[in-house]
Amino acid sequence: MIWGRSLPASLLELVLPERCSLCGAVKGTVSWCSKGPTLQGLRHWDGPHLCAGCLSNMLHGPGGAREWVSPCGFSVPVVAGQWTNAQLVELVGQWKYKGLRGLVWPLSQLLQPVLASCHWIEVDNKIWVPLPLHGRRQRERGFNQAVLLAGQLAWAWGGRVHDDLVVRRRSTGQQAKLESDGERAENLRDAFGPGKGIQSLNLQINANLPGKDPPRIILVDDLVTSGATAGSLIQFFQSRGLSVEAVVCLGVASAERRETPGY
Repeated sequence: MIWGRSLPASLLELVLPERCSLCGAVKGTVSWCSKGPTLQGLRHWDGPHLCAGCLSNMLHGPGGAREWVSPCGFSVPVVAGQWTNAQLVELVGQWKYKGLRGLVWPLSQLLQPVLASCHWIEVDNKIWVPLPLHGRRQRERGFNQAVLLAGQLAWAWGGRVHDDLVVRRRSTGQQAKLESDGERAENLRDAFGPGKGIQSLNLQINANLPGKDPPRIILVDDLVTSGATAGSLIQFFQSRGLSVEAVVCLGVASAERRETPGY
């Protein structure tokens, strides 16, 4: 039996009550985070899986936008909801590996304060590009967490989500498990290729009237460590005459100092 499809949401909640992913509180006993829009990749039975108190505590953590030079040499702002801490790593792990898709609702709220301070977020001609997963990993997981996050951000801030511009041609394993920036960069060599949407985007750009700005690409990821993956994608778009406006992520952690901002 597939619970989510076979039981009404109210009965499912009675049988399997929703719990806070951080403190373990049961929904109904404390204030709870609200659901957001049910966009691509979310299901009607998904819940936020986080109490309002835990989200409030996380919203007080530091975040911001900082200029960053990628391993490929390109300079781009990185916008983080928080400089990564243990709670955020725990939540992202449950979101990705335990199928708690609805965590995207409270997690996306971590980015609201910092995005409100970014002037480029107001431009109309922007597209949100989630980092792609390899097909095998996406089938195993059932969803791409970056697509969920990009959808919530586009809904809140405008713009379009393009998850078909680039594909991951081979499975590279988890970048965070590699020890050095050199290993991460080598692991990503030739890992990305053009998706079916890149040609139509180029045609759209070429058809624009003279003087009209090209689309502003905003890469979307969950956690950024060394920046090797984002750097590879920046290089991919640069080679096709497209520029990346910024990298937006939930958290940033350096390989050496995972509790502090910066690289």
